[in-house]
Amino acid sequence: MHSPGRRGAYLHTHVLQGHRTSKDLMRRSEIANDLAQAAFHDEQLARQRTSRANGKIATADPIELARLERRATLPIYDLEEQLMQVLERHPIAIVIAPTGTGKSTQLPQMFLERGKTVELLQPRKDAAERIAMRISEEVGEELGGVIGFAHAKNMQLSRESKVIVTTDGWSLSAGLHTKNREPDVRILDEFHVGNVYQDTILALHLDKLARWERGEGPKPPKIVIATATFDAEYISRKLGGAPILETRGRNFNVEVETLEKGETIAERAIEAARDGDVLVFLAGKQEISAQKKAILDQTLEFEVLEGHSKLPAKEIARIFAPSARNKIILGTDMFETSHTLEGVKTVICSGYKRSIELQGGVETLAIHPISYFDFLQQIGRAGRVADGVAVYAGDIPLENLPKKPIREIQRIPLAKLDLTLAVAGKEIERLPYLEQPPHEHVEQGRKTLRQLSLFSANDRPTKAGARVAALPADIREGKMIAYAERLVERDKSLAPLLELAVDLASIIEAEGIARHDMKKKWEKFTSEKHSDLLAHLQVMHAAESLEKPNLRAMGIDEVALKYAQETREMLTRRLKLGERPEEFHQLVKQIGANGVAPVNPQVQTLREKLLESIFIGHMDSVFHMCDKDEKGNYGYRSLQGGAQRRLGRGSVVSGAANILGRAFDVMMLNGDGNTFTLPLVLMATEIDLSWLKKNGSPELKRDLSSSIRSIEDRARRGESKERQSFPYGRQHRAQLRTKRGAR
Repeated sequence: MHSPGRRGAYLHTHVLQGHRTSKDLMRRSEIANDLAQAAFHDEQLARQRTSRANGKIATADPIELARLERRATLPIYDLEEQLMQVLERHPIAIVIAPTGTGKSTQLPQMFLERGKTVELLQPRKDAAERIAMRISEEVGEELGGVIGFAHAKNMQLSRESKVIVTTDGWSLSAGLHTKNREPDVRILDEFHVGNVYQDTILALHLDKLARWERGEGPKPPKIVIATATFDAEYISRKLGGAPILETRGRNFNVEVETLEKGETIAERAIEAARDGDVLVFLAGKQEISAQKKAILDQTLEFEVLEGHSKLPAKEIARIFAPSARNKIILGTDMFETSHTLEGVKTVICSGYKRSIELQGGVETLAIHPISYFDFLQQIGRAGRVADGVAVYAGDIPLENLPKKPIREIQRIPLAKLDLTLAVAGKEIERLPYLEQPPHEHVEQGRKTLRQLSLFSANDRPTKAGARVAALPADIREGKMIAYAERLVERDKSLAPLLELAVDLASIIEAEGIARHDMKKKWEKFTSEKHSDLLAHLQVMHAAESLEKPNLRAMGIDEVALKYAQETREMLTRRLKLGERPEEFHQLVKQIGANGVAPVNPQVQTLREKLLESIFIGHMDSVFHMCDKDEKGNYGYRSLQGGAQRRLGRGSVVSGAANILGRAFDVMMLNGDGNTFTLPLVLMATEIDLSWLKKNGSPELKRDLSSSIRSIEDRARRGESKERQSFPYGRQHRAQLRTKRGAR
C-alpha cells in the first residue's frame, strides 16, 4: 500500500483528529486514500510527461510548441487514444478528470484535430466565454471564427465555427426551438454540478438515441460526459453500461488545514493574502458582504473582490485581471468549476453553500453544509498552477459531510423547464432522466402554468405559453413582457410599455437595484408608494439620467444595477426594440408620481397598463393583510394558503390590504450553527382584488374563490360594525360634538 504522503498525513493530523468511532475511522481512511491515490498518480504522470517531453519534435512554431507542451504536461492526454477508440464503438463515454487536468480546454481540441465539430456545454456564462477565449488562443484562431461561444447575453459565432462553447441553458433552448445542425460531439462538462439543463439535454439525447435505434429520426451526436464525480459507476449503470475513462492526479500538492481556535475567516484570509491571492468559498451574497466588511474593517492592503452569479461580466473580468495588489476573492460555489485563478495560493472553505430549493411548495434560498465532493472541488482550486493550501472552516467534521450534493432536478421549481419542453412536444415525466424529478414538483409547476394561462386545462401550452417559453426570462416576468407586447400591438400609443416591462423584468432578475439598508438615500429619487417595482424603476432611471451618478450616495447597489442593465440589453436585443428616446427618463418619473403630482391622461393610462401587466404576470402570487404578529407588524398571507409573511426590508408599500409579490423563504444561520427561516414577500405591488375577477385565469378564479369570498365577507362585517358604531353621517357627528361643547 502506498503511503498517504504529505497531504494525507496533514489531513490526519490537523483535520481528522479526535474522532474515534469505527464509522469515522473508515470515513477518514476513505478520505486519506483519496489523497494518497492522487499523490501516487501525480508521481506516475510526472514520469510519463518527462518521457514524452524528452521525445518531443523540435519546432520553431510557438503555437505548435505550446501544443506539444500541453500534451506532455496535462493528464487528460493520457486518455486521448482510448477515448477515440471507445467513441467508435459506443454512443456515450464518461471521462473522470479532477480539477487541473485540462479536460475543459483540451477535450474539444482533441476532436477538432480530427476534423470533428464540437459543442462544449458549461454551467455558467462567464465560464463559457473564458474557456472559448482560452481555446482560441491555444489554437491560434480569432475568437468568433473556428472557435466561438454563445449564451443568452452574448455570442461570437460564425458559419466557420467548429468548436462552440455554450451554456447548457442556451444549448437546450436552441436544440428544442431551432433547426441548427447537430455537432459531431457534444461534451457535457462539469456534469458533477448536477445542473438541470445538462440532465435534460442528456435525457433528450437518450430519447433520440432510443428512437434512432428503432429506425426513427437522425443519428444523435456522440456524447462525452466530463466529470469529477465519484458516482461514475452509478451514471454508467443508468446509461446501460457506458464506458468509464479515468485520469487522476493534480499537478501540484495541496495541504489541508483548519482554522485555529478563535480565528475568523477574515483573519486567516488577511494572513494568507500576504503570500498570494486567496479564494474564499462562502454560502451566498449575504455572507460575501459580511466577510468583505470584516476584511475592509481590518485592512485596505488587498484588493477585495466579490464573485457570485449575479455579477455583470465586467465585474467577473476584474477577478481574472492582473492587479498590483494581492487579491482576496470572496466567491460562491460558481468557482468550483471551469475557473483557473492563477494567482490563488490559498483556498478557504467556509463549509456552507446556498441553493434555491422548493420546500413545502415555496421557493427557498436554503443554506446547508457542503458535501464532501464539494469540498474536494473547492480545494482543487488551490492546486492549479503551484502548490497550495486549503483551509477548512466548517462546523461539521469532514468525515461527517454528506458524500455528494443533490442534483438540481430534485430540488428546484420546474415550471419554466416543463413549459419549454412542452412547447417542443416533450413531456418531462416521460424523459429518461438519471434521477426523475419529484412528482409533486412537476404538479406544482403545472398548477402555476395553468393559473397563469400558460397551460390549458389539459396541460398543453397556450399561445401565450409558447411566447413565454421563447423568452430568456422566468415564467412570471416572461408573461408580464408577453402581455405588454400584446397591448402595444393593439395600441401603438402604448409603445413605451414594452420597454418599461423589460426594465421591470431586469430589476426582478437582479433581485432589486436599491439597497434595503439605504432606503433613506434612494427614496429621495422616487415618489412611489404603491409598488416596490415602480420605485426601483424610478431609482434606476434617476441614476441613468445623471452623467456621473454617485451610486453609493444614491443608495444603489452598483453590481445589481449593472447586472440589471446587462439583462435589459439582452431582452432588448431579443425583442428588437431599438434605442430609447431621450425623454424616457422623464416619462418614468411621471409614471411614478401618481398621487403626488398631477399627471396627464396619457401618462396615467400608461401607468395603469403597466400595473396591469405586472398583475397579469404575477397574478398567482396575491397576498391579503392579516393580523399583526408578535412584534406588532402587519403580515400577509397568500390567497393560496401557507404561512404568514412579512414585506421585504426597504418596501415602499405600507398598509395595503392586498398586494402581489414573490413568496420567498430565506434560511439563516444562528450563531450556534442552527438555521431559522424568514418568510418574505419580495417586490410587492398594491392591487385591487377586482383585478382577479376581471383578468384572472379560469383556474385561478376557481382556486381562489373561497379566499376572495372570505375576504369580502370580513370587509362587509367590518363596514357593518362601523355603521352600527356611528349611525349618523360625518357632518351630523360633527354637529353633535359642537353641541356637546356648547353645553
